[in-house]
Amino acid sequence: MTNDVKDNPSSSDAEVAGNRALLVAIEEQGRQTLELLRALVTLLTPKEGGREGPSLEELLTTIIMQGREQIGILKSIREEQIRSAETLPQAVADAVLEQLGPARHARS
Repeated sequence: MTNDVKDNPSSSDAEVAGNRALLVAIEEQGRQTLELLRALVTLLTPKEGGREGPSLEELLTTIIMQGREQIGILKSIREEQIRSAETLPQAVADAVLEQLGPARHARS
């Protein structure tokens, strides 16, 4: 192995920090989704007395929107992985792109 790999790492500190921030956002949205799901279950179970809180439609809309946001974040992470793989030596990049599955991009 040469020093080229050490001098030119595949991920910069900014990329790592960006990926961590995305993962924190996904974790927070996951928590919010669980809270909404709990509220949904509460709405669906019989209660004595009046109903409080958002309507079922509002909860479902919020859950769907959060799911879409999470998909967008995951797509960003995948694109970042592909860009990072493009800076690696060809053999390593091919292995990484193979692990990423059908959405991989051919290198030029």
